[in-house]
Amino acid sequence: MKKPTMLISNDDGYFASGIEALICAFKEKYDVLVVAPETEQSGKSHSFTFGSPLNYRKIERADDVPCFSVDGSPSDCVKVAFAHLMPQKPDFVISGINAGENIGIANFYSGTCAVAREAGFWRVPAVAFSLHSGQKENMAQYGNLSLEVFEKLREAGFLDKAGKTIYNVNFPDTPVNEVKGMKIVRQSLAYYKDTYILEDGEVGGKIRLRANEDGMAERENCHETYDIAANFAGYSTITPLLLDATDDLELEKLKLTYKGTEK
Repeated sequence: MKKPTMLISNDDGYFASGIEALICAFKEKYDVLVVAPETEQSGKSHSFTFGSPLNYRKIERADDVPCFSVDGSPSDCVKVAFAHLMPQKPDFVISGINAGENIGIANFYSGTCAVAREAGFWRVPAVAFSLHSGQKENMAQYGNLSLEVFEKLREAGFLDKAGKTIYNVNFPDTPVNEVKGMKIVRQSLAYYKDTYILEDGEVGGKIRLRANEDGMAERENCHETYDIAANFAGYSTITPLLLDATDDLELEKLKLTYKGTEK
């Protein structure tokens, strides 16, 4: 029986332990192509390269899984795969495993989630996987858990066709055998107070982001029906994310406000 086709990408780079964990877990059941950034692209969100050329190269792997690196962003990798390297779009796309959680508003900054979102734009079902940064040594085990999560989503019909939704999966800061379970949660809008420090002591010189060290600036939605609290409490989480960001309630209010003004 022909295997379903799958693109695997990430934002940590083709050499990262997280993407290796996904490749090892998925390659037996899926016909895998890997297209990932040449260098780490964390925090690049959904940026892409326009107006300048991209370089890509084939990466030789001992297991013969086809692999390419692209000197661009995570979304560049998906575009290059779909529009240049693959004869047709794959059946599925997975991204990760990111070395660091992508919960709350972090998913907007995340290149890992951007891979899934770009796939969704192309109408390909997609799942993003991220793991708390304290569990990097357990990537291989979480690769196997990623396969279990993916197969359950697929068997339940969530990945039958791409619609308006991608799936953001986050694993907690605990060994696999200590995960409390899976919670299906909303995305929190809680955010952190970011500050910058001068690196050379001069105003107008180099500054560096000192992120998250002062804790959350806002703790709204910090209970276990939301992703941040559930993940920090030791649960794996799945959050379905919409590609269509339209606020339907406000849309109807605006229609009423501007009713009769069209020429």
